[in-house]
Amino acid sequence: TLSLHDALPIWEPEEIQKFKNYYEDDCVTLLVRRPNCQVKGNYSDESVENYEYDYIVENNSGLDELKQAAEKFIFDVTKPF
Repeated sequence: TLSLHDALPIWEPEEIQKFKNYYEDDCVTLLVRRPNCQVKGNYSDESVENYEYDYIVENNSGLDELKQAAEKFIFDVTKPF
């Protein structure tokens, strides 16, 4: 069983979807995007944007702001409905 502490780096859209299909509602996807930073070199890096993620964090400031965004993400995915 996976928990909130389990973060798996998966870049390929079809692999992300396989994982989501297996875990269904027990899984959320997150993309941390750094504007003005182009990553090129292989299929995984170049196709990471070709998926509809549950959450997207724009990493466009400093480390403190990224930590705040991470805390908000954890709050959003763990808050009771």
